[in-house]
Amino acid sequence: MLWYLLVRFALCGLQALPLEAALRMSRALSRLASRVDRPHHRRAMEHIRLAYPDALDNRQVEAMAHGVFETIVRHVCQVIHMVRRRRLLLPTLQGADTLLNAYALGRGVVIVTAHLGPFGLFNLIPRHLNLRTVVVLKRQKNRRLLGWVSRVLLDQLGVEMVLKPDAPKLIPEFLRRGYLIILFADQRPSGGGFSDTFLSRPAMVAAGPTIFAKRYKAPIVVASITTDARGRNVARFEGPVSAEGSLEEVTRRWNRILEERIREHPEQWAWMHRRWRDKSASAPLPEPAAIA
Repeated sequence: MLWYLLVRFALCGLQALPLEAALRMSRALSRLASRVDRPHHRRAMEHIRLAYPDALDNRQVEAMAHGVFETIVRHVCQVIHMVRRRRLLLPTLQGADTLLNAYALGRGVVIVTAHLGPFGLFNLIPRHLNLRTVVVLKRQKNRRLLGWVSRVLLDQLGVEMVLKPDAPKLIPEFLRRGYLIILFADQRPSGGGFSDTFLSRPAMVAAGPTIFAKRYKAPIVVASITTDARGRNVARFEGPVSAEGSLEEVTRRWNRILEERIREHPEQWAWMHRRWRDKSASAPLPEPAAIA
């Protein structure tokens, strides 16, 4: 309860500021955050070195890690204002026809995305394009905070939320009803998946998006959102990804696209996730027909 109240109080304080003022403060706040949260700062630097072993010196690694914190703080400032400043914060759309054409098939759409840039602003796009949408999120320890997020998404933005443990049971019905299903697939999967690479390092890759797509014949679209040099947020939709071949082959196609987008804006990806914990091979993947 205390943590929930503290977070809500901090967010209300930022929300009370004009958006422009909050964004101007984001650089200073991010510097403070990176100094206070040293464990995540060190982990981000460690992971950057893993992905760029010979390309960056210590100063460049440090600068990229600071960029990660700045992206996160700027993202928070934008997300807490997005309900009241929807038109201003709606990202510029690239490849919107790709998304709309996939949605028009009526079989649902599996959106594969990453914790890249101000990814929370994706929630502004479905209502703007009149698309029914559900986002799959990890279960959080603070249930009050999670409940608040769920209410804001549904009541203010029209986006439904499903927790990952409930996804196998609930997502099939959403796909049958033609929904967009937003899945974040850049983190270590908690179960399932198979051994591949991510940013050129051995890693486990989630199989869920491909299993859902192949089982229910839903197109896969890769989505990313980044901030350009002018401070403009740009949402990009790519695909549909070919569903021909094995689960591993299809998954590698969208995984490579996610990697490319992160490589284009590495300072905007959340490097503090424990992405490369697994070193062993995974168990065999189930066939799509076996998924209920």
